[in-house]
Amino acid sequence: MLSLNAVQDGADVQRFLDTLAEKRGGTLDLVLEPKFDGLSVEAVFEDGAFTQGTTRGDGSRGEDIAENLRTVRTLPLRLRGAKPPEKLAVRGELYLSKPDFQVVNKARVEGGEEPFANPCNAAAGLARRT
Repeated sequence: MLSLNAVQDGADVQRFLDTLAEKRGGTLDLVLEPKFDGLSVEAVFEDGAFTQGTTRGDGSRGEDIAENLRTVRTLPLRLRGAKPPEKLAVRGELYLSKPDFQVVNKARVEGGEEPFANPCNAAAGLARRT
């Protein structure tokens, strides 16, 4: 999973979309949502089953976090529906809500650990924990 390039204006966005369309053979279907401040992850499903989970890593080589993603209750381990796609890659954000962040930090402090600085760092630290 590669890092996204920073864009400064509409022309940058259009160049990015044109490049994607060219690589995909001409057309794109896009879904846009507000960005959460968390850890960017990619979940891969093959024949409807969750098979891979990665982060951006250093921007050119991702980290395998599939085992930890399997513990995320809101991530389905199997897609529902009559005929799932043969392969589907979904990019999203792994994040902690503020109340969950406070619970995690309280437990860390009580356990003698340093609290996380913010929910984004907490999500990243928990996802990469082995």
